[in-house]
Order: sequence, then structure tokens, then C-alpha cells
Amino acid sequence: MPHPQGPFHHGSTTKARSFERLTHLPLFAPLAPLSSSSSTTSISGGSPVHTHNAQGLALHSGHGILLQRVQAVHSSNLRCCDCGANRTVDWVSINLLCVLCIKCSGAHRSLGSHVSKVRSLTLDSFRDAEQRYLLRHSVNNSVVNAIYAATLAPGDAIAAHASDSDRAAFVRDKYVLRKWVSGTQQGYDTSLKSLIAGIHEESVAKLQRAIAQSKEPLRVVSQRYSTESEGSNNVSLFKYALKHNWRRSDGSLVFAIAEFLLLNDLVIDTNVPTDPETVKKWPVEALDYWHAKLDVYGDVFLSIDSKHRETKDDVPPMLRSQSTNTHKKRQSSIKRWSLASIPKAPQNIISMHKSLRRAKKDSPPS
Repeated sequence: MPHPQGPFHHGSTTKARSFERLTHLPLFAPLAPLSSSSSTTSISGGSPVHTHNAQGLALHSGHGILLQRVQAVHSSNLRCCDCGANRTVDWVSINLLCVLCIKCSGAHRSLGSHVSKVRSLTLDSFRDAEQRYLLRHSVNNSVVNAIYAATLAPGDAIAAHASDSDRAAFVRDKYVLRKWVSGTQQGYDTSLKSLIAGIHEESVAKLQRAIAQSKEPLRVVSQRYSTESEGSNNVSLFKYALKHNWRRSDGSLVFAIAEFLLLNDLVIDTNVPTDPETVKKWPVEALDYWHAKLDVYGDVFLSIDSKHRETKDDVPPMLRSQSTNTHKKRQSSIKRWSLASIPKAPQNIISMHKSLRRAKKDSPPS
């Protein structure tokens, strides 16, 4: 069901949450198993987006099959998100989650991968489970335009026949300057609350809006919170996102929320648990995913630091032996997207209201 009362409202009255103040968030609050049936989440002015249907995740490798599945998510994916073209619309921005024509994809590439990470739906392979999940359930041009073109006047829009210079200027205004985003320039406190709410509700659409409306990039917001919260025992944004995973029909876990945030430059927590009692509280798949992402981002996003920083090299052999082949599969299929070095920052931690503990029998938010 949609959440018509804004990003902090849950559809069920039994799940009412208070974001009036922030306090400690228990890391290992029990999470209810995910239902295999599909549900949708929507944002104000946008169309429903599938966020929890975990059945049939595997994608065929044949050219065109993936494109057809992305187009089936929403009818708006049949046309370019920026110019409205209906030909060669087979490119995708995997962090903005929109489908593009070949000309607009070039304009997106010129912005840099820190703004838009462009891939081909017919030429590139997507073997990573989390990226496949996002492509199949969260790519929606209607949602993206409801955010980034909310106040766009018809006269400012471009058409499929736009010149290269006009196209480049439009794309820059839309995604870099965020010229037509409603409610942009939100301060740090508001942005942080919106991110927390999006993770808690497991809503990619709400996280998209939170990132677009924030005055600062996601990396900067998380780094600032890290600095302010250094020394506490609260949960990092990455760990919190990792705990909000979805279970597929085959019983395995997919970490799409964490993946989406990492694609948008969330700083990764390098403090992998090593204490045996703590390790027991984490699914092996979560640790595998964590290690795989450290292999990709660890030397770039060295942002979660402490007096004793625990990395994958600090993990005892006992823990490493518990890993399955998932880690190797993930490691071989993940590409490095951001090449910009990011300075080390103190521990990125987050505090939340105690009421966010989820009962064992809670179902995922509708």
C-alpha cells in the first residue's frame, strides 16, 4: 500500500513510529521473514514501485531478456526518462534507477560515475544478485521524474530530437543542479531522518527521494554523522541497511537496500565483526556480502575507522571458513564504479528511536 502521509508514516497503525528524537538503535532487532508475495511502495507524485517481491529473481543471460523485464516493471520504462525517445531505450543508470536512450546515456556518462552509473541492458552482464533485484523491482522512470522533474515546466523539457548541447545541459540541470526537485536543499538533520526512514521501511523509492532532496551528497551526510557520533556504540548506516534484507523464494538473502546505498556512495563499514558471539548473530550470507563489498570499496571508501579497525584481514580463519561460494561469486561479478579517493573518516554510526524495534511477527511494510 502507498504511504500517503509522507516518508515517516507506516500504513499500519500497529507500526507507527516516532522520529521526534533519536536514540540508540539495537542492531539485532529481530526481523520477520519476508513474504514471497509482491507488494508495492510509492512516493508522492510517483507510481507504485515493487520493492519486496523476491520470487523469480534469476535473470536469463540472453540479450533482450533483461531489457524486457525492466520494461515490464512500469510502462514509463518504454521511453527515455529524460527526452522521451522510444528508440534505443536500452541503457540504465543503476544508481538513479532510470532507463535511458543511447543519446541521453552519453549525457549521463559525461556527468561522471559519481552522479550516474550507466550500463547497457543488452550488452552488459548483471550477475550480482542485488543489482539484478534492483533492476527487476526498482527501476521506474515515473518515480525518477516525480522526483527530479517535479517542478519542470513543459517549455523546459527536451524532446528526442534535442541537440547534443541542449541534451547535456538539460541532464546536468536535472541531476547535478537538481533544478526541478521539489523540497531540495534539505538540511543535515532532515536528510538523516529521511534516510533512516527509507532504510527502516525498506523503500528504495523513499531513499531515492531522500538522496535527491538532501543539500549534501550521501557520502558527506554519513561522514558528518560519523564525526559527530565517534565513540558511541550505535549502528552504522551500512550495518542497519545490511540487516534490512529480503529473503528470496529459495531461502537465500538479497541485500538490495545496502546495494542501492553503496551505489550512491554510502561509506562502507570496515569493522567486520570478529567476536564469536557477535558473529553468530549475523547470517553467513551477510558476512559474505560484507567481505565482497570491502574487496570492491574497501580501498576507496576507507570511511569507517576506529582505534582498532577490523578489516577482512583481521577475520580469524574460523570465520573465513564459514563462508560459502557466495563470496567468490559476488566478488567476481561486482565492478568498481567510483574511482575517486575518499579521505578516511571516523566511525559512521547512527542513532534511532527505540520504537523502531520490530516485533518477531511483524510483516514487511506494505
